[in-house]
Formats: sequence, C-alpha cells, structure tokens
Amino acid sequence: MDPLLLGDLTVQVRDLLRFHQHVGLTHYPQKEQLQTLFSSRFPGNRGQERRSATATSSQKARNPQLSMVGIRKDIAQCEQCMPKAHRFGQVFGRGSDHPRLMVIGDLPRPEEGASSDGVLFGAEEDSMLKRMMEAIKLPLDEVYVCNVVKCVAVDGQPDKECARHCFSHLKREIAALRPAFILAMGEQAAGLLTGSSAPLVRLRGRFYSYAGAGNFSVRIMPTFHPRFLLQHAEMKQMVWQDLQMLQRQLNR
Repeated sequence: MDPLLLGDLTVQVRDLLRFHQHVGLTHYPQKEQLQTLFSSRFPGNRGQERRSATATSSQKARNPQLSMVGIRKDIAQCEQCMPKAHRFGQVFGRGSDHPRLMVIGDLPRPEEGASSDGVLFGAEEDSMLKRMMEAIKLPLDEVYVCNVVKCVAVDGQPDKECARHCFSHLKREIAALRPAFILAMGEQAAGLLTGSSAPLVRLRGRFYSYAGAGNFSVRIMPTFHPRFLLQHAEMKQMVWQDLQMLQRQLNR
C-alpha cells in the first residue's frame, strides 16, 4: 500500500476512535444480532403489519380524549400551525392499539410521507426500524409507530412551533395507548418527551420517566433516528446498545 494513503487512513481511524470515546462508545461487541440489525439485506415487504384484534375499551369509547378515532379526527382537522393548503398531507401512526413499545420519530420525509401508503418515517428508515425490532425479537403487532409532527409541509421542514402544537396530539395518543415503553427517535422526540434541551448524544443510553400521560408514567429511551443513521453509519453501534437496554427491560 502507498505509505501516504496508509498514513491518511491511520489519521482517519484515530480521529474516529477519539470521537467515539468522546460520545461514550467504549467497545464494539461482535454479535449475530448486530449483523441482523444493520445488514443491507432485509426481507421484502410482507404487507401491512397485523393490527391488534382487541376492540377499543368502553372507557375510551365514552371518552373522546382517549379515543384513537377521536384523536385522528382532531389531527385531520387541525390547522393550528399549518393550513391544509401548505401541506402535502398527514401521516398518522400505525400499529397495535395496546402496544408494549411506542416508537416516536420526529417527522416523516416530505417526498414520501404523504404519498406512499404505509410509510411512516421514510422507505429506507422504515426498513431499518423493522430490522431493529426483529433484532430485539419484538413482534411488530406489539409496536405502535408515529411521528411528533403529523403534517408534511410543502415548503420544507416544519418549525419547532409545529412540533409544540403537534405535541398536544401526541400526548393524547400516549394516554390512549398506554405503552409500557417509548423509544424516542430523534432530537425533537427526545427533547419534547424528556423535557430536556441537552443534545441527543447526551440523552441517549438511559431511561427517563414521562408522566404526562394521565395517571400513569412511561419509561422513555431516547436514541438516534434511522434517518440520521443512514447518514452517519458510525453511530449505529450506540443505537444497538440502546436497543439492548430496552430489550432487557421488555423481557423482564
């Protein structure tokens, strides 16, 4: 090998290792599940995930604040921060009505979120999320996935004010679904649910308690969004550590 190229590669590896140490990454475990999680080969679309067959409880039916039907209707009619003329459409959550895990992302991709049936984060992002759930052996019929921001803006990414308005809808979703755990993926989701302005790299790797969902609390694990991981593959190891912590709690 050319000595100059070898020297350049050595510097790049050194800088990457220093960065990993700075953000708290201390080892690189070699496990079969890690390969499953981030493999570029994954099963094709098997159709929409099975929805829970459990009927809506009578309590939710009587109380529109706790009814997913009522919540979705209010979201569809909402124009607090974005008139209908300024958006491509809306992306509603999908999954179990009684989830063990609620996955909350920041916002859907504008070019795909409003036009592709069943897309929640984005085509590639949803595929990665599916592999994450398979890696921790969590059936998809025990998961509910949604975004903080429900609308897809025509003119680019919605501002933080939109996220705050949508958060009122999200809180009602959490109260209605009563998940055992929440996986908050991305800066907006993690910040709103933990109430912290700290960067995500400092929030991840530990559980937080969210008590804004009625008379019960939910444990939250903040981590990076699949969209971020597609751009920064070196951060995947930290997400795997977060998922392993979540898996241990789910299996208790």
